[in-house]
Amino acid sequence: MNNNQKATKRALLTSVMALVMCVVMLVGTTFAWFTDTASTAVNKIVAGNLDVDIVGENGVSLDGKSLSFKDVNNKTDILWEPGVTFHTEGFRIKNAGNLALKWKIAINKDSASTGVVEGSNGKQGMNLLDVIDFSVVSSKAKDAEAVKIDEFVGHTDANTVDSTTYYIKGTMQTSAGNDYQDLTLEGITITVYATQDTVENDSFNNQYDKDATYLTYPAGVTTDSFPENASYINDQGQMKSDKPATVAFVDENGATQYAADLNTAITNGASVVYCKKDAKLVGSLTRGNNRTGELTSDLTIYANGADFQNTEISINATSLSTESVGKTKNFTLRVNDAKNIRIWGATPNDGVTQDIILENCTFEGKGINSVDDVASGGIFYLTGSTGTINLTMNNCKVSGSNQGVYLGCNGNITVTNSAFEECAAGMKISHKATGVCNVTVKDTTFNKCGWDTSVAEKPWLTNDSSSIKCKTNGTMILTLNNVAITNMVGSNSIVVASGVAVSATNVNVDGAAWSANTTNP
Repeated sequence: MNNNQKATKRALLTSVMALVMCVVMLVGTTFAWFTDTASTAVNKIVAGNLDVDIVGENGVSLDGKSLSFKDVNNKTDILWEPGVTFHTEGFRIKNAGNLALKWKIAINKDSASTGVVEGSNGKQGMNLLDVIDFSVVSSKAKDAEAVKIDEFVGHTDANTVDSTTYYIKGTMQTSAGNDYQDLTLEGITITVYATQDTVENDSFNNQYDKDATYLTYPAGVTTDSFPENASYINDQGQMKSDKPATVAFVDENGATQYAADLNTAITNGASVVYCKKDAKLVGSLTRGNNRTGELTSDLTIYANGADFQNTEISINATSLSTESVGKTKNFTLRVNDAKNIRIWGATPNDGVTQDIILENCTFEGKGINSVDDVASGGIFYLTGSTGTINLTMNNCKVSGSNQGVYLGCNGNITVTNSAFEECAAGMKISHKATGVCNVTVKDTTFNKCGWDTSVAEKPWLTNDSSSIKCKTNGTMILTLNNVAITNMVGSNSIVVASGVAVSATNVNVDGAAWSANTTNP
Protein backbone atom coordinates (compact mmCIF):
# COMPACT_ATOMS: atom_id res chain seq x y z
CA MET A 1 0.00 0.00 0.00
CA ASN A 2 1.51 3.33 -1.09
CA ASN A 3 1.65 6.45 0.99
CA ASN A 4 -1.36 8.07 -0.80
CA GLN A 5 -3.55 5.11 0.01
CA LYS A 6 -2.48 5.18 3.66
CA ALA A 7 -3.20 8.90 3.92
CA THR A 8 -6.60 8.47 2.33
CA LYS A 9 -7.44 5.67 4.73
CA ARG A 10 -6.42 7.74 7.78
CA ALA A 11 -8.45 10.70 6.56
CA LEU A 12 -11.51 8.50 6.04
CA LEU A 13 -11.12 6.98 9.52
CA THR A 14 -10.80 10.41 11.09
CA SER A 15 -13.90 11.61 9.27
CA VAL A 16 -15.90 8.61 10.44
CA MET A 17 -14.81 9.13 14.05
CA ALA A 18 -15.72 12.83 13.87
CA LEU A 19 -19.11 11.94 12.46
CA VAL A 20 -19.70 9.44 15.28
CA MET A 21 -18.73 12.01 17.87
CA CYS A 22 -21.13 14.54 16.34
CA VAL A 23 -23.94 12.01 16.41
CA VAL A 24 -23.20 11.16 20.05
CA MET A 25 -23.21 14.82 20.96
CA LEU A 26 -26.43 15.36 19.06
CA VAL A 27 -28.09 12.39 20.75
CA GLY A 28 -26.97 13.62 24.14
CA THR A 29 -28.58 16.98 23.60
CA THR A 30 -31.92 15.63 22.46
CA PHE A 31 -32.81 14.83 26.08
CA ALA A 32 -32.68 18.47 27.18
CA TRP A 33 -35.70 20.86 27.11
CA PHE A 34 -35.40 23.99 25.11
CA THR A 35 -34.63 26.68 27.66
CA ASP A 36 -34.61 30.41 27.87
CA THR A 37 -35.02 33.10 30.54
CA ALA A 38 -36.95 36.28 30.78
CA SER A 39 -37.84 38.60 33.66
CA THR A 40 -40.31 41.32 34.37
CA ALA A 41 -40.92 43.67 37.26
CA VAL A 42 -43.70 43.10 39.81
CA ASN A 43 -45.56 46.08 41.18
CA LYS A 44 -44.76 47.04 44.76
CA ILE A 45 -45.99 44.86 47.62
CA VAL A 46 -47.35 47.27 50.22
CA ALA A 47 -48.82 46.26 53.58
CA GLY A 48 -51.86 48.21 54.61
CA ASN A 49 -52.14 49.91 57.96
CA LEU A 50 -54.94 50.16 60.51
CA ASP A 51 -55.16 53.43 62.44
CA VAL A 52 -58.24 54.44 64.43
CA ASP A 53 -58.94 57.54 66.48
CA ILE A 54 -61.92 58.93 68.38
CA VAL A 55 -62.54 62.61 67.68
CA GLY A 56 -64.98 65.24 68.84
CA GLU A 57 -67.61 66.84 66.66
CA ASN A 58 -64.98 69.47 65.80
CA GLY A 59 -62.60 66.80 64.52
CA VAL A 60 -60.08 67.20 67.36
CA SER A 61 -58.74 63.95 68.80
CA LEU A 62 -60.23 62.86 72.13
CA ASP A 63 -57.54 60.26 72.79
CA GLY A 64 -56.60 60.61 76.45
CA LYS A 65 -59.32 63.19 77.07
CA SER A 66 -62.73 62.94 78.76
CA LEU A 67 -66.30 62.75 77.54
CA SER A 68 -68.92 64.11 79.91
CA PHE A 69 -72.49 63.01 80.44
CA LYS A 70 -74.88 65.96 80.12
CA ASP A 71 -78.50 66.69 80.93
CA VAL A 72 -81.03 68.31 78.61
CA ASN A 73 -79.62 71.76 79.53
CA ASN A 74 -76.04 70.66 78.70
CA LYS A 75 -75.08 70.67 82.38
CA THR A 76 -72.41 68.17 83.43
CA ASP A 77 -73.04 68.51 87.17
CA ILE A 78 -75.76 65.86 87.22
CA LEU A 79 -77.14 63.35 89.68
CA TRP A 80 -78.11 59.83 88.70
CA GLU A 81 -81.26 58.23 90.05
CA PRO A 82 -83.42 55.26 89.03
CA GLY A 83 -84.98 55.73 85.60
CA VAL A 84 -82.89 58.70 84.39
CA THR A 85 -81.15 58.78 81.02
CA PHE A 86 -78.11 60.87 80.09
CA HIS A 87 -75.98 61.12 76.96
CA THR A 88 -72.30 61.82 76.55
CA GLU A 89 -70.98 64.54 74.32
CA GLY A 90 -70.94 63.52 70.69
CA PHE A 91 -67.96 61.82 69.05
CA ARG A 92 -66.95 60.46 65.67
CA ILE A 93 -64.62 57.71 64.52
CA LYS A 94 -61.62 58.64 62.38
CA ASN A 95 -59.92 56.04 60.21
CA ALA A 96 -56.45 57.44 59.63
CA GLY A 97 -55.23 54.27 57.95
CA ASN A 98 -55.56 52.92 54.42
CA LEU A 99 -57.62 49.83 55.30
CA ALA A 100 -61.35 49.77 56.01
CA LEU A 101 -62.08 48.86 59.60
CA LYS A 102 -64.86 47.67 61.84
CA TRP A 103 -64.95 48.89 65.42
CA LYS A 104 -66.62 48.46 68.75
CA ILE A 105 -66.81 50.42 71.98
CA ALA A 106 -66.14 49.14 75.48
CA ILE A 107 -66.77 50.70 78.87
CA ASN A 108 -63.67 49.98 80.91
CA LYS A 109 -65.35 49.23 84.19
CA ASP A 110 -62.17 48.07 85.86
CA SER A 111 -60.67 51.55 85.54
CA ALA A 112 -63.47 53.09 87.57
CA SER A 113 -63.25 53.72 91.28
CA THR A 114 -66.27 53.94 93.51
CA GLY A 115 -66.75 55.66 96.78
CA VAL A 116 -69.08 55.10 99.70
CA VAL A 117 -70.19 58.07 101.74
CA GLU A 118 -69.74 57.32 105.41
CA GLY A 119 -73.05 56.96 107.21
CA SER A 120 -75.02 56.53 103.99
CA ASN A 121 -77.00 53.54 102.86
CA GLY A 122 -74.33 52.62 100.34
CA LYS A 123 -72.65 49.28 100.89
CA GLN A 124 -69.05 48.35 100.29
CA GLY A 125 -68.68 46.56 96.99
CA MET A 126 -71.72 48.19 95.38
CA ASN A 127 -70.92 49.76 92.01
CA LEU A 128 -73.04 52.23 90.09
CA LEU A 129 -71.94 50.57 86.87
CA ASP A 130 -73.89 47.49 87.93
CA VAL A 131 -77.18 49.37 87.60
CA ILE A 132 -76.48 51.58 84.58
CA ASP A 133 -77.22 50.21 81.12
CA PHE A 134 -75.10 51.63 78.29
CA SER A 135 -75.97 51.75 74.61
CA VAL A 136 -74.79 53.51 71.44
CA VAL A 137 -77.07 55.98 69.63
CA SER A 138 -76.66 58.39 66.73
CA SER A 139 -79.22 60.87 68.06
CA LYS A 140 -80.24 62.24 71.43
CA ALA A 141 -83.90 61.93 70.47
CA LYS A 142 -85.93 59.96 72.98
CA ASP A 143 -87.02 57.41 70.38
CA ALA A 144 -83.59 57.06 68.72
CA GLU A 145 -82.59 53.50 67.95
CA ALA A 146 -80.24 52.25 70.68
CA VAL A 147 -77.88 49.27 70.42
CA LYS A 148 -76.41 47.71 73.56
CA ILE A 149 -72.81 48.81 73.79
CA ASP A 150 -71.43 45.25 73.81
CA GLU A 151 -73.46 44.40 70.67
CA PHE A 152 -72.69 47.48 68.61
CA VAL A 153 -70.35 47.23 65.58
CA GLY A 154 -69.43 50.25 63.45
CA HIS A 155 -67.79 50.39 60.02
CA THR A 156 -65.53 53.12 58.68
CA ASP A 157 -63.87 53.33 55.26
CA ALA A 158 -60.16 54.01 54.82
CA ASN A 159 -58.91 57.59 55.22
CA THR A 160 -62.33 58.75 56.39
CA VAL A 161 -63.95 60.48 59.34
CA ASP A 162 -67.45 59.14 60.02
CA SER A 163 -70.14 61.62 59.07
CA THR A 164 -72.30 60.14 61.85
CA THR A 165 -72.01 61.55 65.34
CA TYR A 166 -72.37 58.94 68.07
CA TYR A 167 -73.31 59.22 71.74
CA ILE A 168 -73.06 56.85 74.68
CA LYS A 169 -76.48 56.62 76.30
CA GLY A 170 -76.65 55.65 79.96
CA THR A 171 -79.88 54.67 81.73
CA MET A 172 -80.03 53.87 85.42
CA GLN A 173 -82.14 50.81 86.10
CA THR A 174 -85.40 51.41 87.92
CA SER A 175 -84.60 48.41 90.09
CA ALA A 176 -81.63 50.23 91.68
CA GLY A 177 -82.46 50.36 95.37
CA ASN A 178 -81.38 52.49 98.29
CA ASP A 179 -78.05 50.69 98.51
CA TYR A 180 -76.88 52.81 95.57
CA GLN A 181 -77.66 56.17 97.16
CA ASP A 182 -74.67 58.51 97.66
CA LEU A 183 -72.33 56.32 95.64
CA THR A 184 -69.83 58.09 93.41
CA LEU A 185 -68.15 56.94 90.22
CA GLU A 186 -64.83 58.17 88.91
CA GLY A 187 -62.31 57.16 86.30
CA ILE A 188 -64.61 55.50 83.81
CA THR A 189 -63.07 55.29 80.33
CA ILE A 190 -64.37 54.45 76.88
CA THR A 191 -62.15 52.56 74.47
CA VAL A 192 -62.64 52.00 70.73
CA TYR A 193 -61.31 48.71 69.37
CA ALA A 194 -60.80 48.26 65.64
CA THR A 195 -59.89 45.45 63.27
CA GLN A 196 -60.05 44.72 59.53
CA ASP A 197 -63.39 44.94 57.79
CA THR A 198 -64.59 42.84 54.85
CA VAL A 199 -64.17 45.50 52.19
CA GLU A 200 -60.88 45.04 50.34
CA ASN A 201 -60.61 42.13 47.88
CA ASP A 202 -57.99 39.48 47.29
CA SER A 203 -57.89 37.22 44.21
CA PHE A 204 -61.15 35.52 45.23
CA ASN A 205 -63.44 37.87 47.18
CA ASN A 206 -63.54 40.22 50.17
CA GLN A 207 -64.08 37.49 52.78
CA TYR A 208 -60.48 36.73 53.71
CA ASP A 209 -60.66 38.92 56.80
CA LYS A 210 -64.28 38.23 57.83
CA ASP A 211 -63.06 36.49 60.99
CA ALA A 212 -60.60 39.22 61.99
CA THR A 213 -60.68 39.73 65.75
CA TYR A 214 -60.14 42.73 67.99
CA LEU A 215 -56.93 43.04 70.00
CA THR A 216 -58.13 44.25 73.38
CA TYR A 217 -55.87 45.38 76.24
CA PRO A 218 -56.44 47.78 79.15
CA ALA A 219 -54.85 51.22 79.03
CA GLY A 220 -51.06 51.09 79.16
CA VAL A 221 -50.79 47.37 78.27
CA THR A 222 -49.20 46.13 75.06
CA THR A 223 -48.09 42.70 73.92
CA ASP A 224 -44.53 43.62 74.86
CA SER A 225 -45.42 44.80 78.38
CA PHE A 226 -46.22 41.33 79.78
CA PRO A 227 -43.34 40.56 82.19
CA GLU A 228 -41.31 37.36 82.31
CA ASN A 229 -41.93 37.02 86.04
CA ALA A 230 -45.61 37.11 87.00
CA SER A 231 -47.60 35.94 89.99
CA TYR A 232 -49.16 32.52 90.46
CA ILE A 233 -50.14 30.28 93.38
CA ASN A 234 -48.12 27.07 93.66
CA ASP A 235 -49.24 23.66 94.96
CA GLN A 236 -48.52 24.72 98.56
CA GLY A 237 -50.72 27.78 98.29
CA GLN A 238 -47.69 30.08 98.16
CA MET A 239 -47.58 33.10 95.89
CA LYS A 240 -44.71 32.85 93.42
CA SER A 241 -43.57 35.05 90.55
CA ASP A 242 -41.11 33.14 88.36
CA LYS A 243 -43.39 32.26 85.43
CA PRO A 244 -44.03 34.43 82.36
CA ALA A 245 -47.23 36.46 82.39
CA THR A 246 -50.07 35.29 80.17
CA VAL A 247 -52.92 37.50 81.48
CA ALA A 248 -53.41 41.05 82.68
CA PHE A 249 -56.19 42.62 84.73
CA VAL A 250 -57.02 45.86 86.52
CA ASP A 251 -57.46 45.54 90.28
CA GLU A 252 -59.99 47.36 92.47
CA ASN A 253 -57.55 50.25 92.92
CA GLY A 254 -57.21 50.82 89.19
CA ALA A 255 -53.69 49.33 89.02
CA THR A 256 -52.70 46.93 86.26
CA GLN A 257 -51.68 43.49 87.49
CA TYR A 258 -50.21 40.50 85.67
CA ALA A 259 -50.56 36.78 86.36
CA ALA A 260 -49.01 33.62 84.98
CA ASP A 261 -52.33 31.76 84.87
CA LEU A 262 -56.03 32.44 84.57
CA ASN A 263 -56.97 31.08 87.98
CA THR A 264 -54.64 33.47 89.84
CA ALA A 265 -56.29 36.42 88.11
CA ILE A 266 -59.76 35.15 89.04
CA THR A 267 -58.68 34.42 92.62
CA ASN A 268 -57.44 38.00 92.93
CA GLY A 269 -60.85 39.39 92.04
CA ALA A 270 -60.42 40.14 88.34
CA SER A 271 -63.72 40.79 86.62
CA VAL A 272 -62.12 41.47 83.24
CA VAL A 273 -59.11 39.45 82.06
CA TYR A 274 -56.94 40.34 79.08
CA CYS A 275 -54.83 37.53 77.63
CA LYS A 276 -51.51 38.12 75.97
CA LYS A 277 -51.94 37.87 72.22
CA ASP A 278 -51.56 34.25 71.02
CA ALA A 279 -50.26 33.11 74.43
CA LYS A 280 -50.34 29.50 75.65
CA LEU A 281 -52.66 29.65 78.64
CA VAL A 282 -53.37 27.39 81.60
CA GLY A 283 -56.32 27.57 83.96
CA SER A 284 -54.26 26.95 87.04
CA LEU A 285 -50.60 26.13 87.62
CA THR A 286 -51.69 24.29 90.79
CA ARG A 287 -54.17 21.91 89.19
CA GLY A 288 -53.27 18.91 87.11
CA ASN A 289 -56.61 19.07 85.35
CA ASN A 290 -56.05 22.62 84.13
CA ARG A 291 -59.23 23.91 85.72
CA THR A 292 -60.05 27.26 87.26
CA GLY A 293 -61.80 27.73 90.55
CA GLU A 294 -65.54 28.14 90.53
CA LEU A 295 -66.98 31.42 89.26
CA THR A 296 -69.09 33.45 91.67
CA SER A 297 -69.34 36.78 89.82
CA ASP A 298 -69.25 38.38 86.37
CA LEU A 299 -66.19 37.62 84.27
CA THR A 300 -65.20 38.89 80.83
CA ILE A 301 -62.20 37.41 79.04
CA TYR A 302 -60.59 39.12 76.05
CA ALA A 303 -58.49 36.19 74.90
CA ASN A 304 -56.81 37.94 71.95
CA GLY A 305 -56.33 34.63 70.16
CA ALA A 306 -54.72 32.89 73.15
CA ASP A 307 -54.71 29.08 73.20
CA PHE A 308 -56.32 27.90 76.45
CA GLN A 309 -54.99 24.35 75.87
CA ASN A 310 -58.33 22.83 76.93
CA THR A 311 -58.51 24.91 80.10
CA GLU A 312 -61.83 24.34 81.87
CA ILE A 313 -63.59 27.39 83.28
CA SER A 314 -65.41 25.90 86.23
CA ILE A 315 -69.13 26.70 86.57
CA ASN A 316 -70.93 25.50 89.72
CA ALA A 317 -68.47 22.64 89.98
CA THR A 318 -66.96 22.87 93.46
CA SER A 319 -69.72 20.52 94.39
CA LEU A 320 -72.64 19.24 92.40
CA SER A 321 -74.79 19.80 95.47
CA THR A 322 -76.59 22.96 96.57
CA GLU A 323 -73.62 23.67 98.86
CA SER A 324 -71.68 25.04 95.90
CA VAL A 325 -71.22 28.80 96.34
CA GLY A 326 -71.36 29.48 92.62
CA LYS A 327 -74.73 27.76 92.26
CA THR A 328 -76.37 30.58 94.23
CA LYS A 329 -74.95 33.45 92.12
CA ASN A 330 -76.38 35.24 89.14
CA PHE A 331 -73.54 36.17 86.80
CA THR A 332 -72.45 36.59 83.20
CA LEU A 333 -69.41 34.90 81.69
CA ARG A 334 -68.26 36.37 78.40
CA VAL A 335 -65.31 34.96 76.42
CA ASN A 336 -64.00 36.54 73.22
CA ASP A 337 -61.49 35.13 70.72
CA ALA A 338 -60.27 32.08 72.64
CA LYS A 339 -58.83 28.88 71.24
CA ASN A 340 -59.41 25.46 72.82
CA ILE A 341 -61.49 26.65 75.73
CA ARG A 342 -64.04 24.61 77.71
CA ILE A 343 -66.91 25.64 79.93
CA TRP A 344 -67.46 22.76 82.37
CA GLY A 345 -69.50 22.02 85.46
CA ALA A 346 -73.13 21.95 86.57
CA THR A 347 -76.29 24.04 86.42
CA PRO A 348 -77.15 26.57 89.18
CA ASN A 349 -79.83 26.32 91.83
CA ASP A 350 -83.46 26.97 91.00
CA GLY A 351 -84.18 30.69 90.82
CA VAL A 352 -80.63 31.49 89.68
CA THR A 353 -79.83 32.64 86.13
CA GLN A 354 -76.37 32.50 84.58
CA ASP A 355 -75.48 33.81 81.13
CA ILE A 356 -72.63 32.35 79.08
CA ILE A 357 -71.53 34.18 75.92
CA LEU A 358 -68.86 32.73 73.62
CA GLU A 359 -67.71 34.86 70.69
CA ASN A 360 -65.12 33.65 68.15
CA CYS A 361 -64.10 30.68 70.29
CA THR A 362 -62.89 27.20 69.34
CA PHE A 363 -62.50 23.77 70.89
CA GLU A 364 -60.45 21.11 69.13
CA GLY A 365 -60.74 17.70 70.80
CA LYS A 366 -58.52 14.72 70.13
CA GLY A 367 -61.24 12.79 68.35
CA ILE A 368 -64.14 10.74 69.64
CA ASN A 369 -62.04 7.59 69.75
CA SER A 370 -59.37 9.12 72.01
CA VAL A 371 -58.56 7.31 75.26
CA ASP A 372 -58.55 10.45 77.45
CA ASP A 373 -61.39 12.82 78.27
CA VAL A 374 -60.44 15.68 75.96
CA ALA A 375 -63.19 14.64 73.57
CA SER A 376 -65.88 14.00 76.14
CA GLY A 377 -66.91 17.50 77.10
CA GLY A 378 -66.64 19.71 74.05
CA ILE A 379 -66.73 23.49 74.31
CA PHE A 380 -69.70 23.58 76.72
CA TYR A 381 -70.83 20.89 79.15
CA LEU A 382 -73.03 21.56 82.20
CA THR A 383 -74.75 18.64 83.89
CA GLY A 384 -77.91 19.01 85.99
CA SER A 385 -81.49 20.17 85.50
CA THR A 386 -81.93 23.04 87.98
CA GLY A 387 -81.73 26.79 87.47
CA THR A 388 -81.55 28.73 84.21
CA ILE A 389 -78.66 28.87 81.75
CA ASN A 390 -78.65 31.17 78.73
CA LEU A 391 -75.93 30.13 76.28
CA THR A 392 -75.01 32.28 73.28
CA MET A 393 -72.39 31.09 70.78
CA ASN A 394 -71.42 33.12 67.72
CA ASN A 395 -68.74 32.33 65.17
CA CYS A 396 -67.46 29.35 67.14
CA LYS A 397 -66.05 26.00 66.01
CA VAL A 398 -66.07 22.62 67.79
CA SER A 399 -64.34 19.51 66.48
CA GLY A 400 -63.29 16.04 67.64
CA SER A 401 -65.78 15.90 70.51
CA ASN A 402 -68.28 13.35 71.82
CA GLN A 403 -70.73 16.10 72.76
CA GLY A 404 -69.81 19.54 71.42
CA VAL A 405 -72.52 21.28 73.44
CA TYR A 406 -74.49 19.67 76.27
CA LEU A 407 -77.13 21.19 78.55
CA GLY A 408 -80.19 19.92 80.42
CA CYS A 409 -81.86 22.82 82.27
CA ASN A 410 -84.25 25.66 81.43
CA GLY A 411 -83.05 28.63 79.42
CA ASN A 412 -82.18 29.80 75.95
CA ILE A 413 -79.51 28.32 73.68
CA THR A 414 -78.56 30.34 70.62
CA VAL A 415 -75.88 29.16 68.18
CA THR A 416 -75.14 31.28 65.10
CA ASN A 417 -72.46 31.34 62.38
CA SER A 418 -70.76 28.33 63.92
CA ALA A 419 -69.39 24.95 62.84
CA PHE A 420 -69.29 21.45 64.33
CA GLU A 421 -66.99 18.87 62.81
CA GLU A 422 -66.36 15.19 63.58
CA CYS A 423 -68.49 15.20 66.74
CA ALA A 424 -70.46 12.13 67.83
CA ALA A 425 -73.19 14.58 68.83
CA GLY A 426 -72.66 18.16 67.75
CA MET A 427 -75.33 19.47 70.13
CA LYS A 428 -77.14 17.35 72.74
CA ILE A 429 -79.88 19.22 74.57
CA SER A 430 -81.39 16.81 77.09
CA HIS A 431 -83.93 19.10 78.77
CA LYS A 432 -84.69 17.37 82.07
CA ALA A 433 -86.47 20.29 83.74
CA THR A 434 -90.20 20.91 83.50
CA GLY A 435 -89.91 24.55 82.40
CA VAL A 436 -89.02 26.05 79.03
CA CYS A 437 -85.93 25.58 76.89
CA ASN A 438 -85.59 27.45 73.60
CA VAL A 439 -82.94 26.23 71.15
CA THR A 440 -82.02 28.29 68.09
CA VAL A 441 -79.43 27.20 65.51
CA LYS A 442 -78.83 29.58 62.61
CA ASP A 443 -76.29 29.80 59.78
CA THR A 444 -74.40 26.82 61.17
CA THR A 445 -72.79 23.73 59.63
CA PHE A 446 -72.31 20.16 60.87
CA ASN A 447 -69.72 18.11 58.99
CA LYS A 448 -68.85 14.43 59.57
CA CYS A 449 -70.95 14.33 62.75
CA GLY A 450 -72.42 11.10 64.11
CA TRP A 451 -71.05 7.70 65.12
CA ASP A 452 -70.44 4.28 63.71
CA THR A 453 -67.68 1.71 64.03
CA SER A 454 -65.68 3.37 61.27
CA VAL A 455 -64.89 6.34 63.50
CA ALA A 456 -64.91 4.94 67.03
CA GLU A 457 -65.08 1.74 69.03
CA LYS A 458 -67.40 3.15 71.67
CA PRO A 459 -70.84 1.51 71.42
CA TRP A 460 -72.34 3.82 74.03
CA LEU A 461 -72.12 6.64 71.51
CA THR A 462 -74.75 5.01 69.32
CA ASN A 463 -77.62 6.56 71.30
CA ASP A 464 -76.18 10.04 70.81
CA SER A 465 -75.14 9.74 67.18
CA SER A 466 -76.45 12.88 65.48
CA SER A 467 -75.66 16.45 64.52
CA ILE A 468 -78.39 17.74 66.83
CA LYS A 469 -80.31 15.78 69.45
CA CYS A 470 -83.17 17.29 71.45
CA LYS A 471 -85.55 15.89 74.04
CA THR A 472 -87.60 17.47 76.81
CA ASN A 473 -89.52 16.85 80.01
CA GLY A 474 -91.11 20.27 79.76
CA THR A 475 -91.49 22.65 76.82
CA MET A 476 -88.88 22.95 74.09
CA ILE A 477 -88.93 24.93 70.86
CA LEU A 478 -86.20 24.06 68.33
CA THR A 479 -85.70 26.71 65.65
CA LEU A 480 -83.42 25.88 62.71
CA ASN A 481 -82.52 28.40 60.01
CA ASN A 482 -79.91 27.88 57.29
CA VAL A 483 -78.41 24.71 58.76
CA ALA A 484 -76.30 22.40 56.61
CA ILE A 485 -75.37 18.81 57.53
CA THR A 486 -72.72 17.23 55.32
CA ASN A 487 -70.93 13.88 55.23
CA MET A 488 -73.25 12.49 57.89
CA VAL A 489 -71.87 9.51 59.85
CA GLY A 490 -74.38 6.86 60.91
CA SER A 491 -78.11 7.04 60.22
CA ASN A 492 -79.20 10.04 62.33
CA SER A 493 -78.91 13.67 61.26
CA ILE A 494 -81.22 15.57 63.63
CA VAL A 495 -82.97 13.56 66.35
CA VAL A 496 -86.06 15.19 67.82
CA ALA A 497 -88.06 13.55 70.59
CA SER A 498 -91.80 13.78 70.88
CA GLY A 499 -92.90 16.96 72.65
CA VAL A 500 -90.29 19.15 70.91
CA ALA A 501 -91.80 21.79 68.65
CA VAL A 502 -89.71 22.32 65.52
CA SER A 503 -89.50 25.26 63.14
CA ALA A 504 -87.12 24.56 60.24
CA THR A 505 -86.14 26.83 57.34
CA ASN A 506 -83.56 25.83 54.73
CA VAL A 507 -82.20 22.77 56.54
CA ASN A 508 -80.29 20.37 54.31
CA VAL A 509 -78.75 16.96 54.92
CA ASP A 510 -76.12 16.05 52.32
CA GLY A 511 -77.88 18.30 49.82
CA ALA A 512 -81.43 17.10 50.50
CA ALA A 513 -84.08 19.04 52.39
CA TRP A 514 -84.63 17.78 55.95
CA SER A 515 -88.04 17.26 57.46
CA ALA A 516 -88.53 16.74 61.16
CA ASN A 517 -88.62 13.15 62.33
CA THR A 518 -89.76 12.10 65.78
CA THR A 519 -88.11 9.42 67.86
CA ASN A 520 -87.63 8.69 71.53
CA PRO A 521 -83.93 9.19 72.09
